[in-house]
Amino acid sequence: METCEDVVIVGGGLAGLVIAVALKRVGIRSLILERSDELRATGGVITLYPNAWRALEAIGIAHKLTPHYTPFHSVVAKWLGLSAAVQLGHSAVRGVAVIPEGHRFDRVLQQFLDEGTRAVFVPLNDQDLYWGVTHISFPGDYEMMRDPESIQKLVIQNVTKIFPPRYIDVVNHTDLTTLTWAPLMFRYPWDLLIGQPWHGCVTVEEGAMHLT
Repeated sequence: METCEDVVIVGGGLAGLVIAVALKRVGIRSLILERSDELRATGGVITLYPNAWRALEAIGIAHKLTPHYTPFHSVVAKWLGLSAAVQLGHSAVRGVAVIPEGHRFDRVLQQFLDEGTRAVFVPLNDQDLYWGVTHISFPGDYEMMRDPESIQKLVIQNVTKIFPPRYIDVVNHTDLTTLTWAPLMFRYPWDLLIGQPWHGCVTVEEGAMHLT
C-alpha cells in the first residue's frame, strides 16, 4: 500500500521530533519514520547553545527535554550519495555517576586533557554527574564493549595516572546501567564540500552531517 505525505521525516531522534512538533504547531502534518521500537541508552550528553534552547522554548518542549542520541549512520545521507561515515580511530565511553551524599562540585563542565585522551564531567544536579572519556581505540575495546564492569575497569586503569583523583571518584560512582562505549565516526570534509546534502525537497539535518 502506498501513501502520499506532504512531509516525511526519516529518523525519530531529537532533531526529527523537534521538526515534527514545530510543523504541527503551524498546522502541517508530518510522518516520522523510525526503525527502533524503543528508546536507547547508547549515546552522549547533548550540549545546547542559547539559540537551540530558544527554538525548543518556542515550540513548548524545552522543559521536557530528555536527550537521547543514536550513533547509527543516516539512511537519507546514503540515499543522497554521501560517503558513509568512517571510524576516527578514537572511542568514547560515557556514563552517569550517582553520589547519594552529594558531589559538591560547582555546576560547570570540567575537562581534562592528555595526549590521545580527553575526559570531561558536568553535574546534572546535586547528586548526578554526566562524564565521558574519548581515547585512542585499541583491539580490546571491541571485546569488552558490551560489559559495563569491564568498561568501567578499563577507564579507571587508563586515567588513574593522568587525571586527578576527583575524576576517578566520579567514574567509581557510575551507575553501570548508563555506561556505554562506541567508536567515534566522522565524514571526510571533502565529502561535505563537494557532496550533495540535499536533493529537491529532501535534505540531511545537522546531526547526520558532522563528527559524532
